[in-house]
Amino acid sequence: MKNVKEDKSNVKDKVRRSKEWKELRKKIKSQYNGKDPITNSNLYKGFTVHHLDMSIENYDNLSMDRFVPLNKMTHDTIHFLYRYYKKDKHILERIREVLERMLEYEYTI
Repeated sequence: MKNVKEDKSNVKDKVRRSKEWKELRKKIKSQYNGKDPITNSNLYKGFTVHHLDMSIENYDNLSMDRFVPLNKMTHDTIHFLYRYYKKDKHILERIREVLERMLEYEYTI
C-alpha cells in the first residue's frame, strides 16, 4: 500500500514533467519580469513556481493566478513562516519589530 507522501510526489512529478507546466513556468517568469516578487531580486536558474493553493487535489490546476515565482530561499522561508502565520497572523508584526531593531544596530549581512 502506497503512503500519502508517495502519492503526492507522483502527482507533482507528473505535473512538473508536462509540457503545460514548462510553458507555465516561462509565462510566470515573464509576467514577473524575471524577478522574485518578495525580494525583488532576479530569479535564479531553477527558481520555484510556488502554488498559492498547496492542496494536492488542485495541484494540476495550472491557472496563472494560482502561482508565484520564488527563489529557493524565499520559497523555503514562505513555507516556514506559513506554518506559524496560519495559527497567528501577528507573527509578521513581530518579525517587523525585530527587523527594525536590527536596523537600529546597523546590522549587515
